[in-house]
Amino acid sequence: SPSLRGPTPHTNASMTSITSLPRYSLSVVLSYLGECDGTSVLITNKSLSRRVLPHFALRRPLVAGGSGGASSGDHGSEVNIRRIPQTRHSYRVYPVQDADTLLSRLNSRRLAQRVVHIRRERLQGVRRGDNNGEGHSQFPLQSISAAGKAYKLGFDTNELAWLEWQMQQDSSELEDWRRIWPAGLELLMWRDGHCRKPSSLTALPPQAMQIHAPFSAGVGGASRQTAASDVVVLASYPRSGNTLLRSLLERTTLCVTGSDTRPDRTLSRALAEQHDLVGEGIVRPKSLHPVLGRANVGCVKTHWPERKGCVPYTTRRIILLVRNPFDAIDSYWNLCVTNTHTESVVDSIYERYADKFRALALSEMQTWVRFHCFWLDQCRERGLDICVVRYEDLVTDVEGTFRDVMRFVLEVKEGEDLNTFWEGRVRRVLGLDRNDEDRQEQKQNQGTSRLGSYRPRSANDDSNAVQSATPRKVPPSVGKSLQRKKRYSGETLREMHEAAASMATDSATGGSTGGTGSTSQQASLLKLFGYDILEQGFPNNVISDNPSAGQIYRGVHIERRSKNNGGGGCSPMRVNVGAEIRPYDDPYGRAMTNWRKGETSNDIEPFPTVSRLNKSK
Repeated sequence: SPSLRGPTPHTNASMTSITSLPRYSLSVVLSYLGECDGTSVLITNKSLSRRVLPHFALRRPLVAGGSGGASSGDHGSEVNIRRIPQTRHSYRVYPVQDADTLLSRLNSRRLAQRVVHIRRERLQGVRRGDNNGEGHSQFPLQSISAAGKAYKLGFDTNELAWLEWQMQQDSSELEDWRRIWPAGLELLMWRDGHCRKPSSLTALPPQAMQIHAPFSAGVGGASRQTAASDVVVLASYPRSGNTLLRSLLERTTLCVTGSDTRPDRTLSRALAEQHDLVGEGIVRPKSLHPVLGRANVGCVKTHWPERKGCVPYTTRRIILLVRNPFDAIDSYWNLCVTNTHTESVVDSIYERYADKFRALALSEMQTWVRFHCFWLDQCRERGLDICVVRYEDLVTDVEGTFRDVMRFVLEVKEGEDLNTFWEGRVRRVLGLDRNDEDRQEQKQNQGTSRLGSYRPRSANDDSNAVQSATPRKVPPSVGKSLQRKKRYSGETLREMHEAAASMATDSATGGSTGGTGSTSQQASLLKLFGYDILEQGFPNNVISDNPSAGQIYRGVHIERRSKNNGGGGCSPMRVNVGAEIRPYDDPYGRAMTNWRKGETSNDIEPFPTVSRLNKSK
């Protein structure tokens, strides 16, 4: 339950109707009913019959029905039968929890972690003897309970998220609160402030009455920078750092990000239930149902057209996150064979399935090229706004790179900086608002791997700090499959480069140089992004101050075509509509699931991983 204050008159079970139940809870109730009774319950409400009933529909069987006539034939009279399609329903419990419930659970955990954090700081202060044994000035031993310091009492998590976002902007009272706990313990909410407002508005300070929500057009006054009302699509080839950027966006805007992946899939459920990304399966900029869910997001993750998402939607603004194909493909291999986001198989598995991995690498290099050509072409042809971000720039200079991403999200005019409020949010999320001692500790112990929702596979070796170290060196997470792990032979790398060169495209350069490049000149995407090992010296060129020969995309590359065309030349794009770039029978797409299950006795005997091997020792 999201409530922290017990039942209220508004939550009395006797006053709760079937239409007020969340989707998961409603499915539990319906699971006790037969087909006739369950359908009768749903069709009594127009909204339920349109939005909920189809979720329980089965395949349409052909049911025989008499037409009331007869016809004669060689073998006698036969009744003329008409086959009538009839929809059947099966009422079973939903395989995933409601997004609202997951968000309430996440916020409840963060409130509990705040209490633990405060108590720990108190104890450390007592041990140091600070302030006459009272610890930090924010945590006197004689003060009220730690819960009272961690959050305002008398509100549930939805109300607290709404209230604290108000105070983030307008109340000086929260300035002391924000120094108590890190940004990772702040509460999240749905886009446009879709949280339940406190019933007692007198609890709000007068200056906090006007809400300023991110991902909302025209809210908060002209002096505020707000994101556009359109959904911002965060597109990337799998294993390109999408989760890291989503986590940074959520912590900065305090708004949940969505995903068009089916929420009942194993990897999606892991992100939602274990890694705090509760917006899996949510894509709409507006709520699907005013009662059954307030889920409302402004940024949606997608892997389309590498694979099709669960529902189509429209966008005019795209963030294209690009990672070098060598590391991305190696991580994709581990994703497929372990069915997890964080596990890596041991070297013996690479040796055992060397031919399989080599064939996957060559095939996926072509998929990687087609994926990025698709988005570059679509944005150029439709006049869409695009922000191209390299993963390598994000991990080597997360401060400068992420600040530019936020400028795109908030539609800051070219040449202008983030306003004071958003600049403060960015610095807080990246830990740049701490004192010198805390920042030095962060530089030693916290790299970009700890800014995401989970520690990636390279976290044990990725010690690159938020600010680039001196002297500069290539972070361990960049080119790790090439230098440290050496996953590819020289022959395989040559064949991967040849595969990318064979798909060289002139459309990828069209307009990407601001009109100075020639669209008739063909170029390999590896060179455009600076990923060519043979001619550009990747990954060592990542820390170079100058772009490599033939490299166009470096840092954050933003193009606002819709504004330049006055909005008239922009053709919105329908995501998840059309054919995927993978062949239907591609053995290295979703078919990898069947291959893995065949090799592991249906996942009963999983492949050995590095973490499992360490635990066994």
